[in-house]
Amino acid sequence: MSKNPKEINEKFIKKESRTEFDAIHPRFKPEDEAVALQYQREQYYHCQQCNLFFAPTVTGLKTHFKGDMVRHRPCGSCFYCQGEVFEYTINNQHRIHHSCH
Repeated sequence: MSKNPKEINEKFIKKESRTEFDAIHPRFKPEDEAVALQYQREQYYHCQQCNLFFAPTVTGLKTHFKGDMVRHRPCGSCFYCQGEVFEYTINNQHRIHHSCH
């Protein structure tokens, strides 16, 4: 009697799961848009050129400014390697990102 594990999982989920996974459900929307925006400004990096918030990590910085999806205009060039320097903000403080190669 070999049962398909997929069928077992689907039956279990249909029978036991009571969690809603719908991201447009009203409980997932912030009650006050201004509060949510203020939280994002304080907790996440913000790129003014593309008006996006992204993860406040080194990986987030490198991924965002890598240039695969959106080509950013540099705000300057590195004194040492002449590479591109980019600007972002967190908590209304301007910062720069650059990686010397």
